[in-house]
Amino acid sequence: MEIKFRGKRIDNGEWVYGYYVEGVNPQLTRNFHIIWDLYNEKHEVHPDSVGMWTGLKDKKGVDIFEKDIIRLLNKDGKDYAAFLQSIYYSESHARYCTKIYYPDGSIHDGLTLNFWWDIGDGKREYSLRVEVIGNTTDNPELLKDK
Repeated sequence: MEIKFRGKRIDNGEWVYGYYVEGVNPQLTRNFHIIWDLYNEKHEVHPDSVGMWTGLKDKKGVDIFEKDIIRLLNKDGKDYAAFLQSIYYSESHARYCTKIYYPDGSIHDGLTLNFWWDIGDGKREYSLRVEVIGNTTDNPELLKDK
């Protein structure tokens, strides 16, 4: 699997994709968070925006990153469930998982992300029913409205 990250640039607010480096600069006396892009240029990014690619894509072929917000669709393309999910990496499970946001405002840990690809008839049918609709950096209101 290719390893890549994304983060939101501090200087202009645009998303940048590439390799992630975190460290301390003694001259700045603060941590730095850098993404080296595909053109070998470095960009300082907001640390809260950084997310790693899960190795999975949604129904439209969009890469799914940590901190993305997804919804599940049924075979007819309508909402499968009345909740949204965000993606996070679980140290205890050593894999990507979902956090479920219910309409009543409650939040629960969901299933491992691979579950949605592995259940069904073995053809990863659920990958055709997962859609990235935003991320927790740009669209936090999506989770609060649920």
